[in-house]
Amino acid sequence: MERSGLDVLRRAHPRAAWVAVPLLLAALAAAEGLRALPETEFLLLPPLAVVAYIVFREPFGPAATFRSVIAMPVIGATIGALAFRFFAHSALGVALALVAVLLAQKALRAHMPPALALAVLAIVLRVSGPTYVLGVAEASAFVGIALLAWRLMLRERS
Repeated sequence: MERSGLDVLRRAHPRAAWVAVPLLLAALAAAEGLRALPETEFLLLPPLAVVAYIVFREPFGPAATFRSVIAMPVIGATIGALAFRFFAHSALGVALALVAVLLAQKALRAHMPPALALAVLAIVLRVSGPTYVLGVAEASAFVGIALLAWRLMLRERS
């Protein structure tokens, strides 16, 4: 892409993200609301809102990778679920989960802070089955697919 095309993208996508991110979150909230319990209906939304904002604000930035958008949230949720399974609802479980997520981020070279929140949320919710991790995987995949479509749209506009 020529230099002027990159400049157009850099100027256009932050403003357009103000529309795209709320629409994406509305779709995620609707999908989550169809199958969640009333007391946990919107708890996944805040960490995923941060993921969406980070990557839609800079769709060609360092955080807009498969590892960051899809793998790290799922890894964070899985680590949190395993921490709850083996350490129950304890400070030790939270601490070990956070250290494990930070090590996974370093190993994968993926920077996605909401993965930490998803790990802690699994412990707070006392996750006992695969539903939580599968829900995070589904929502992360949805954000990843939307990001790919967003990138294509931005490239076509330049």
